[in-house]
Amino acid sequence: MRLVREADLKIVTVDGDRGQVRIKDVVADENFVFGLRETGPNCLVPKKPHKHRLRQAMYVLEGSGTVTNGKEKMPFNKGDFILFDGNEEHYFDSNGMNLKMIEVRLP
Repeated sequence: MRLVREADLKIVTVDGDRGQVRIKDVVADENFVFGLRETGPNCLVPKKPHKHRLRQAMYVLEGSGTVTNGKEKMPFNKGDFILFDGNEEHYFDSNGMNLKMIEVRLP
């Protein structure tokens, strides 16, 4: 068993096309990622083009915005799940709000 406190997680900051995303991973290896993603208001993150080999699921803890895969654009809100196939491009726009999301990536 292991307890990990958010305050103890290392923060990695990645620039977006507009603003930055703060990455706080609990687990990060080539086949499994689990952590938090946070942005400030009016951010478009991450930089384009952006995709992962692994499938990705996001759960919105705080905030709202829009997400696009380059073909579709959808609004999302607190409590929503956002799912991406492996190698599907995706970008988040925080639309004037801070965002806090849980991210999981799996094969």
